[in-house]
This record gives sequence, C-alpha cells and structure tokens, in this order.
Amino acid sequence: MIENDLPASIITDPATFADDAKLHGMLARLRRTDIFPYVEAEGHEPFWLATKHRTITAIELDAKRFISEPRQVLFSLEHIERSRAMSGGVDPKKRMRNVTAMDGDDHRVYRAITQSHFLSKALNPIRENIEAIASEFVGRMETRGGSCDFAKLIDPLV
Repeated sequence: MIENDLPASIITDPATFADDAKLHGMLARLRRTDIFPYVEAEGHEPFWLATKHRTITAIELDAKRFISEPRQVLFSLEHIERSRAMSGGVDPKKRMRNVTAMDGDDHRVYRAITQSHFLSKALNPIRENIEAIASEFVGRMETRGGSCDFAKLIDPLV
C-alpha cells in the first residue's frame, strides 16, 4: 500500500462534499492509497473512513463489530459544543437519535414499531400525494439554475 499523504482537513472540509469532482477525486485517491484510513483531523473526533462500496456494505452487515451509535454524523467539535450550549447541555448525539443510529435490541424494537408504515400497503394510499410533493420541491430546486441551498429553500417548508 502507498502511504496516504492526503491532509485530513480536506476530508473534514464541507466544501469537499459540495464539489462532486473534488469529492470523487479525493475518494479515488484514497482507494488507491488507503482504502480505510483512520482520520485524525484538527477540530474533529477521530474516525474511520470507508471508501469502497464493498467495505461500507460489509460494515453495515456486521452489526456485532460495527455499531451505529454513538456517532453517525461528522460534526466539528465546535459545532457539538455550540449545539450543546443552545440545548441547555443536551448532547447532540442524544437529540439526533433515530432508528438508523440505534444498535441491537433498541434498533429491533423501534424498527418493529415503524416498519409497517413504510411498506407498500401503507404507502400506496398516499403515493400520489408523496409524488406531488416531491415533484413540487424538485421543481423549485430546478428553477434555481442548477444549484440551491437546500437548508434555506426546502427545509423551512418541510
């Protein structure tokens, strides 16, 4: 394996993920040099970065060795502290808890509660409404000339 000399700051920079060419270039380089790097970037908790689809799939299928909790989103330490302060000290990881971030029995129990709501039988009666809403929002995004700030344009309306 070739030693990876890619600066960790590129991996944690949100601008990298806003530029498809930059993102895919970075990931292609990592796949050639270090397919599963341990990233220690200033201002972030260290993390492992899976760069190949088969690695990601293997991780997803091995819930005993790879857990979803406590962190499924890459936030800066500064963001975590700001969020904690704004919520009266509540850890943002606890506020963001959802079925995909749960492990073991918690995941199974919550999935059993919600699963039937996402089956075709439950969605078919509202499918036309879902498609109309999706078309409306995609149409709004298309009027922005190829780019839009999702958080500003769509999220406040949801």
